[in-house]
Amino acid sequence: MLAKLQMSFPRMRAVVYVFAAALSALVVPDPRGVEDGVAGGERSEILDALDAWTRMRAYPSAELPSAGYANAARQIAAFKRTSYLATEYTWKSIGPDNVAGRTLDLCVNPLNPRTIWAASASGGLWRSWSGGEGPAAWHPVPTGFPVLGISSIAMSPADTATLYIGTGEVYGYQRAWGGLVDRLTRGSYGIGILTSTDAGSTWNMSLDWRTQAQRGVRDVEVDPLDPRTVWAATSEGTYVTRDAGLSWLRVSDVPMAMSLLLDPQRAGTVLVGCGNFGQSGSGMYRTKDGGSTWELCGEGLPTAWSGKITLARALSDPSVIYASIGGVTEPFVGTALCMSSDRGDTWTVIAQENYADYQGWYSHAALPHAQRSDRVLAVGIDVWRTESSSSPLERMSDWRAGYGGVVEAGESEGEQNFVHADVHCIVRHPFDPETVFFGCDGGVFRSTDFGVTFRSLNGGLRTTQFYNGFASAPDARYPALGGLQDNGTVVYEGRDSWSRVLGGDGAMCAINPDAFLVYASTQYGAHYRSPDIGTSWERILESDYRAAFVSPLLLCPSDPNVLYAARQKVLRSTDGGDTWTDTNKGAVLDGNPVLVLAGSMRSADTVYAATAPLRSRMKVFATADRGTAWRNVTGGLPDRYPVDIAVHPVDSRMAYLALSGFGTPHVWKTMDAGASWTDVSAGLPDLPFTALLIDPLYPDHVYAGCDLGVFLSKDGGASWRYWSDGLPDAVQAMDLSLVPSERAIRVATHGRGVYERPLEGSVASVDRADTPHTPRIIALAPQPASDRVSVTVSGAGTSVARLLLHDIRGRVYASVELAPGSHPASSYTLDTHTLPEGAYFLTLLSGVHRSTRRVLVLR
Repeated sequence: MLAKLQMSFPRMRAVVYVFAAALSALVVPDPRGVEDGVAGGERSEILDALDAWTRMRAYPSAELPSAGYANAARQIAAFKRTSYLATEYTWKSIGPDNVAGRTLDLCVNPLNPRTIWAASASGGLWRSWSGGEGPAAWHPVPTGFPVLGISSIAMSPADTATLYIGTGEVYGYQRAWGGLVDRLTRGSYGIGILTSTDAGSTWNMSLDWRTQAQRGVRDVEVDPLDPRTVWAATSEGTYVTRDAGLSWLRVSDVPMAMSLLLDPQRAGTVLVGCGNFGQSGSGMYRTKDGGSTWELCGEGLPTAWSGKITLARALSDPSVIYASIGGVTEPFVGTALCMSSDRGDTWTVIAQENYADYQGWYSHAALPHAQRSDRVLAVGIDVWRTESSSSPLERMSDWRAGYGGVVEAGESEGEQNFVHADVHCIVRHPFDPETVFFGCDGGVFRSTDFGVTFRSLNGGLRTTQFYNGFASAPDARYPALGGLQDNGTVVYEGRDSWSRVLGGDGAMCAINPDAFLVYASTQYGAHYRSPDIGTSWERILESDYRAAFVSPLLLCPSDPNVLYAARQKVLRSTDGGDTWTDTNKGAVLDGNPVLVLAGSMRSADTVYAATAPLRSRMKVFATADRGTAWRNVTGGLPDRYPVDIAVHPVDSRMAYLALSGFGTPHVWKTMDAGASWTDVSAGLPDLPFTALLIDPLYPDHVYAGCDLGVFLSKDGGASWRYWSDGLPDAVQAMDLSLVPSERAIRVATHGRGVYERPLEGSVASVDRADTPHTPRIIALAPQPASDRVSVTVSGAGTSVARLLLHDIRGRVYASVELAPGSHPASSYTLDTHTLPEGAYFLTLLSGVHRSTRRVLVLR
């Protein structure tokens, strides 16, 4: 029996976006408990996601290679110089403009509060000149450096054109915590600290960590008494510069410094909160002499905690300081809001409401009112408030109160009590003590009454973090849909404002071209089906913690009624997801979770699968009998995380495999269904590759996405060209999706939304004929056709043209070459008697020109 979800999300803003029905399957008791720094008894899905991000890239090492991304960036720079592929068309963003991703920090210009800077976890730096208001309030600020994650922004009080940004999102230090968090638990890599002295027009490297990719900067603060002195809390300890960033000195080596607080009245006095995930040396440290000596100053704080510390000072009384401490285990369990009235000498726990809960390692902070030091906001999963240090915290926001469907860019995304879950920072308005801004996993929010009501400010903040599994309609430009980190699944219907559906972390998606069904997933393989593009959903598979965080779902391109899904086992459905059976006689493939499934365009019987290297090294399997038996076809492939497989559109014995990690070739090719593999990575940079796509009409054209952009091979992998014109300086290409009806390709990114461009050798519009001599289709008959169709082509080409008969998924059934030369009008007859009834297309390709006609086959 299918579980019907009572979540009707019509694509209109009047419907409240309530996730509660879906959450029953997403929030489960956490088997790790407080041992892994999770105090609330629920599973921290973002911890699993970030840990998977790092494992996939670091494996088989415990850490990312120090210079891995720096070396790859140099290789790409060389690519741009030597193999630049000039083209009329470049990547163009298609949104979403109304859904924002994880925002770690905000900075409001103290002289002009309508200028706000936002630090994205994997989407770089953004700025608004409208106070965040309006449908196009935000625009990206290029730095000229390949940086994804920005964690902190600081502005000089003496010159608001001078800015410092700290890069990298790191929560755990090397192998500081065993078990699940045994890597770096990061969201994206860092390159150190960048500075600008012209309000962001140009940027310079200040603290250069380009060759230490495992490091991150968590907080940057400018000394209000000496603006040439800047402090930085980092994964490696606490640093200071006294010459505006020309040189830096590490003044404390206590790792995982997470938050800084500079005394505005006492020069050289700095408070630092250190530690996370039970890191050795965790605690509150203070220097009174500019970093020469340090002391622990934690009298009155909880006696044991495993989360992070964030700090804030009262403007009305600088002696009053607040500390938010996550993952407390003694003398109580939860989150602690602590206050000191003597600059940190002694502390009192003033609230034990568990506002950060299981995210005590990840997202929480506190901020006192600018005019009343005892009136405090505390944020974690939601926003809480207290009117005095003796009053309990009251929850003011509800992350479940967001709107579903289409919310226009710049409009309110929920009820007045809605702030997206997981709030990372709170920032004051410089003039209005009641106005504060919040950075969270859903972008930027504002309150004008100090936390009573809220409004989103995300118009144009294109920082959504897509996972792999993005799906585009095969017979039209839209719909398309994809899953996001902590922002559910979103649907594209031709506009920059996308529709929100489902909840939690979105994952794999698919579109059935014959029945207008769409499929979507949430973390750990909970799969859903919708007959109306997301207005209503029914669950077709439950989540399973033996599955990968983003668990594969394959809709067979040759038969859309056949689906495959995977945990440790691979399951098959032959009725569109109504029922499922185990393949492989019920046995697991190798005991590891399956990461990748890919199917033949010719037969639903042929499928490739690849597993994650958890219990044993990674493996690749293949079946030619719908999974009755699977063959291990790993051969001599390197032991890295397999991320994507692309099967040749005509010969399913040919396939390409993308590998993550460093230190090995990343794209491999088989010509014999995996009996042997050939490295086709020559010239590609050494960094994680994440996505592959083959052009069905030009099968030698292979596209490969990686952590720093997209590459193209026009000769089946023999050589590669950089193909990222129009993309940001750094972008994680999580998935590549074909739009057959448009002869276009989309890249779903982890931090910058979705981009689109014509495929190589194509144009964006149908029937483009720039000259009278360009070949084009001028007639076809009969229509509808039965056994054959006659096609008339006019024009005189200067190169070979190709006439293709194909279906909406790009499968080619007939191909005719037209020799160059003068042919005012030529007719060709194509056999259709073996084709099933339905709609097909005739496409004439000549250079960059394309002419297409629809063919209907009926009998």
